[in-house]
Amino acid sequence: MRQYTEADCMEQAGKPYTIHRKIVVLSGKAALMEKSGQLFYCQGGIGSDLLHRSGPIVGISLRTGRKEIVDRSKVLGILRPGHLPWMERKILASISPQEFGIGEPFKGYFCYCLLEDGSLAGGVWVESWEDVVAYTRIQKAYQDHIVVCDKEERVFLEIHRGCVINRTKLWMMEANGVDRVDKETEIFIRAEGEGGRFYGKRKLRLNPDICERRL
Repeated sequence: MRQYTEADCMEQAGKPYTIHRKIVVLSGKAALMEKSGQLFYCQGGIGSDLLHRSGPIVGISLRTGRKEIVDRSKVLGILRPGHLPWMERKILASISPQEFGIGEPFKGYFCYCLLEDGSLAGGVWVESWEDVVAYTRIQKAYQDHIVVCDKEERVFLEIHRGCVINRTKLWMMEANGVDRVDKETEIFIRAEGEGGRFYGKRKLRLNPDICERRL
């Protein structure tokens, strides 16, 4: 079994940082590490705040998929992108960004992730476009391919290795119940690309000034 260390974590330069909705690495000495592993998705808790270095945090073990409580002092840091094994990626793909349960099936949007071989990693139903943004923010650093569609299986958004390769027109979102698209959402849709990165035979031509703003 692999042992994760601070070398597997993102550098924070000694600054306080939040771990809310982040994948963190627990110390090998943490009490639950032996059965639940070191990789932990933080859903919240007092200790998740950027001003706290201790206190309880609540989240999900990416080995077992079970909810756990651990102290912030046991956290080594936030896991670096690309360091999440495929089994843990499957559990992560099925975690909803909604704090209280998941969306009702066939209402809202279905968000799911694909592994490199094209197989389904997992997915969840979410109720709002804000939940879609939250889901992709959680997943995009670790998943190979993210897809968002509606109950009619119309694809609204695809992200491949951090780059948008497919996005619908804003009027399609409005027709699906989104009354308006705020500036943040519009920037989000464009910001994942990098001004014309290739994916297969398709090329996005995005405004490079907008693309410099990353989420």
